[in-house]
Amino acid sequence: MKLRHEHNVNMHNLKGPWGVVGSGWVGFSTDGKTTLWSDSFSGCIGLVMCNSGKRWGALAHLNQMIQNSTKDLELALATVSDFISSKMLAPVTDVMIYYGDPGENLGETQGYNLTEDRIKEVMQCERVIDLRRTSNDTPYGSDFVYHPGDQIVYTSSATGCLLAKTELPEDDPLDKPLPLQAFPYQEGTKAKLQGLGHKGWFSLP
Repeated sequence: MKLRHEHNVNMHNLKGPWGVVGSGWVGFSTDGKTTLWSDSFSGCIGLVMCNSGKRWGALAHLNQMIQNSTKDLELALATVSDFISSKMLAPVTDVMIYYGDPGENLGETQGYNLTEDRIKEVMQCERVIDLRRTSNDTPYGSDFVYHPGDQIVYTSSATGCLLAKTELPEDDPLDKPLPLQAFPYQEGTKAKLQGLGHKGWFSLP
């Protein structure tokens, strides 16, 4: 199924298990059974990637340092898409891109014109859901929740911890250990991509 975006909906029935994708991490749900979440996207970039014919999904939380003028944002988008595809043995067909900061962090500071068509080209995908902020308003809050099993990205106009809306049960903690692995930077690219997966990646069902 295609990736969808639902805004300001009742999330109380959304269940875990949960995988928390911290800043600079890339998280996979290989079977669509783990709900992925990140918070505090101010200055960071959130990417959700999936294949519309599969049940897996991935969330990449690019640290805000990826927007520095010495980094290569387009290369980061291409790299993470290639990485997801190689791990899942299937192309990325759908992408959601989320910016927590307003207009000055849309990539133009690096000389890029990141239109939706350009993102499709760079990430070699078919569809893009563009949730980038373009003003000081926060129409989609400051974080989001991604449910790979249903291929839905949930947002809220309210700032703060969106996951609180799901009434997370006490027996499903968010601070459980994750099988973190080092991100495989290609030779000569790490300096340009520091901020992409510099803290590693993990895979859960």
